Amino acid sequence: MKKILFGLLAVVSATSVFASAVNFPIACNNSVNIDAESTLADVQKCVISKQKESKGMFVVEFKDNNAHSYTCKFATNTPTSAINSCED
Repeated sequence: MKKILFGLLAVVSATSVFASAVNFPIACNNSVNIDAESTLADVQKCVISKQKESKGMFVVEFKDNNAHSYTCKFATNTPTSAINSCED
């Protein structure tokens, strides 16, 4: 059992290395600020690079006012869906 838990911890740690946590708020165009409480509709007011379904999540790639890229994941593609996670 310890080996399984250790293996899972190693996988989680490895994936964390490749993605960095986002410092909120993210300033987008039209005076929109994205934070941890934002919805899909809020994020879609930013400059969108790509939107897609991936591994059961709706993923939105967008840019802030400084052309910095972010990727946020949502449980569904409904406008009221809250941010599940964001990476830069």
